[in-house]
Amino acid sequence: MTPSLWIKRLNMLIAITLLVSSLAVPASLAGEQVERGTFSGAQQTEMPEWFKQSFLDFEQDIDEATADGRRLMLFFHQAGCPYCNALVEDNLAESDIEQTVRENLDVVAINIWGDLEVIHVGGQNFTEKTLAEALNVSYTPTLIFFNERKVALRLDGYYPPEQFRRALRYIVQKKDSELTYSDFLTSLAASTPTEPLHHEDFFQPPPFDLSRAAGASRPLAVYFEQSVCTACDVLHQKILVDPATRAIVEQFDNVQLGLGSDAPVITPDGKRTTASQWARDRKSTRQLQSHYGSR
Repeated sequence: MTPSLWIKRLNMLIAITLLVSSLAVPASLAGEQVERGTFSGAQQTEMPEWFKQSFLDFEQDIDEATADGRRLMLFFHQAGCPYCNALVEDNLAESDIEQTVRENLDVVAINIWGDLEVIHVGGQNFTEKTLAEALNVSYTPTLIFFNERKVALRLDGYYPPEQFRRALRYIVQKKDSELTYSDFLTSLAASTPTEPLHHEDFFQPPPFDLSRAAGASRPLAVYFEQSVCTACDVLHQKILVDPATRAIVEQFDNVQLGLGSDAPVITPDGKRTTASQWARDRKSTRQLQSHYGSR
C-alpha cells in the first residue's frame, strides 16, 4: 500500500479506539454508474475446485451445510484483488487451514461486481452486485460465516494465516453461541503467556486521567491493544513507521491501554474504572464485531 492509503487507514483506526483492524482492499459500491478503479499489484485468482458450486440460494446452502454438520461461508471477492489472492494462495495453501475449511465449511464465492441472481436468507432476491451493496461490503475479501440462519462472524478485509486460524477456531468450535468474537480473542490472549505491548514514544504514561477540560487543543486517541494481536503488529510495524503517518499521530494525545489490564482509568466523561472494564463497557454500547447488513 502507498503511504497515503496507510494514512487513510490510520485516520479511520484512531477516531476513538483501536480494537480490531485488518489489511483490506477498498471496493466502491455506490452504484452501477461508479467507475471501477484498478489495483496496484493486481493478482488474478483461480478459486479452488473444492469451493461449493451453489445455486446461490443461501437458505438452501445453509440447510445442506447444517445437515452435514458444516457451516456456510460466503467469500466476497473481485477481479484483481491482491488480498483475495493472498487468502486463496497463502492462507488456503496452508495444509491445516485447507483441511479445516474443507472439513467444516461450504465456501461460496460471490463476485461483488457480478450479475448472477442470488436468493438471500429470508427469500429476498438480489444480484451479486446489489447484495454486496446491501450488505455494505466495502472491502475484499469479506467473509461472512453463517450458523443456522444467522451470521456467526463477519471478517472485513484480509486476515493473515495465524489470525485467520483463530477465526476458524471460533467458527468450527461454535464459540459464537457462547461469546462474541472480540471476547473470544481476549480469552485466547489471557491464556497465552503475556508479552509486552508495542511501545511508542508518543504514548502518554500513567496515571490515565482522560477527563480533560472542554476545548482541549489536541484530540485524544485511545489504543486498546493486546499482546497476541496481528492487527496491532501491522499497526506498529507497518503503519506507524511511516514518517507522514507518524507526523499526524503526534498531533494527538495518545494513550495505550491493554484489553486485559487492570490499570486505573478516568474516562473522558469522568468515570473511574479500569482499562479492561472500560473496554467491556464500550463493547456493550457499541458493536465491535461487524454484523450482517450493518457496518
